[in-house]
Amino acid sequence: MAKLKNLIFLLILFGFALTSGCGIEQTKSPNGEDNEAEKVSSDIIELKSEDEFNTILSSHKIVLVDFYADWCPPCKVLKPTINKIAKTYFGNVKVLAVNIDQFGKIASTFNIRSIPTVNIFNSNKLEASLVGVRSMSDYTHILDQLITKKL
Repeated sequence: MAKLKNLIFLLILFGFALTSGCGIEQTKSPNGEDNEAEKVSSDIIELKSEDEFNTILSSHKIVLVDFYADWCPPCKVLKPTINKIAKTYFGNVKVLAVNIDQFGKIASTFNIRSIPTVNIFNSNKLEASLVGVRSMSDYTHILDQLITKKL
């Protein structure tokens, strides 16, 4: 009986792993269309170098930095929210995506221990760090306060 319980548990666990994607990126739906959750808005800057990071941080008043990894399921869940923020706050907030696998040094500079982590900077100063998938209002509340202070 114990072996049967163990087998059932393993089958359930295996089924969950298959349905959750196991962190494998799916950029196309079964019908061949782009998966909306995987698209990065053209309003988001995908970091290309450490120098670019420093330039953006120092040349823009308010910067939202999304620390993520391609293999991270919660990061994929957060991506549509970050895209919406980039569109909603275009012109007031610069949105930057930092892949921690490519830019681990930047992530360690800001003590990033879990992803997704969103850091919000005002005048090159860290104002907030939000870890995990959060609601849109968690981000917009902070951004709205910073924009109001800015004006």
